[in-house]
Amino acid sequence: SWFIRTTAFRDAMLANNRRIGWLPENIRDGRFGNFLESNVDWALSRERFWGTPLPIWVCERTGNMEAVGSYAELLAKPGVQGTEVWDHAKKAAPDLSEHLKVHKPYIDAVTYDSPFAAGARMRRVPEVIDCWFDSGAMPFAQWGFPHRPESATKVAENFPADFISEAIDQTRGWFYSLLAISTLLFGPREGEQAGSAEEFCEESTPKIEYPHPFRNCVVLGLMLGEDGQKMSKSKRNYREPQEIFDRYGADALRWYFFANQAPWTSIRYNEQAIRESVPEFLLRLWNVYSFFVIYANIDGWDPAKGWTDAVGDLKPTILARGEGYRPPRERAELDRWILSELHHTAARVRQAMDAYDNLSAAQTI
Repeated sequence: SWFIRTTAFRDAMLANNRRIGWLPENIRDGRFGNFLESNVDWALSRERFWGTPLPIWVCERTGNMEAVGSYAELLAKPGVQGTEVWDHAKKAAPDLSEHLKVHKPYIDAVTYDSPFAAGARMRRVPEVIDCWFDSGAMPFAQWGFPHRPESATKVAENFPADFISEAIDQTRGWFYSLLAISTLLFGPREGEQAGSAEEFCEESTPKIEYPHPFRNCVVLGLMLGEDGQKMSKSKRNYREPQEIFDRYGADALRWYFFANQAPWTSIRYNEQAIRESVPEFLLRLWNVYSFFVIYANIDGWDPAKGWTDAVGDLKPTILARGEGYRPPRERAELDRWILSELHHTAARVRQAMDAYDNLSAAQTI
């Protein structure tokens, strides 16, 4: 097997992790922090057909190896042979994506002259890369970094992410692969102080300070079936979402997830709770809105102008009595109280959502 020596970057990963906002907070020093503390080297290779080919070529005579950084670098090697395999496949099937030329079986046919022994050939190792490496490289790979000239600007504009979100079982999967690869690329090198980072673009680009590649992580609990076990396709212990949409509406299911409990709490599916959210919140909200719209339309009400008659003309008699728009300080006490509640609610919801606390925001509403 092939490994990445992540143990050499343990301290850098821990320093990076300490700057990330975890929700719930205990994940940072608990489940995730403990995993980093006991970190072992990352087993990178897989013996499969589909996957990103491991870009390592081995001398058939000496066993010496080279890691090739790009397809262009591979084609620039001396004595390259085997590219015609892809050319023949593309000619036979013109719809084949150009991306396939760097995948099996075409890439395996590409060899070049060995720099270690005269007359020997360099051949690629058969393994592919763990797909979690692909997922972890996403923040940079999606822009083609570092091979595309424009990628540095794209990364600088979109990195690090404000937040990511996935289930708690990703603490050793996607959460880890994202943080590990980012720290390997942009974290401190030997002799640097933990917390600093290498420049990754032009000299004018600021260094990436921790945290990266995400500033916050909202860790979701698992979705459990009515039997209390994790929902599973094999167990069929779940209801088709379309059934819930058809019976209660998509908003009922959204509100159930959003306002029923903290997102990191495992949810035991409960159709009764979804059903109850309709009259308790959604129907009440709709009735308030409907009541307002009906009478506002009947009376021709415009908050900026006051009341109109049936043909849409402003009623001069009402405006003469000063019953058009009035600032809050001139309104009745009940009106002022309602406006106060509205603005306090908006402020509390914004504060909660800025802290990625959707439960408090929903309860406030």
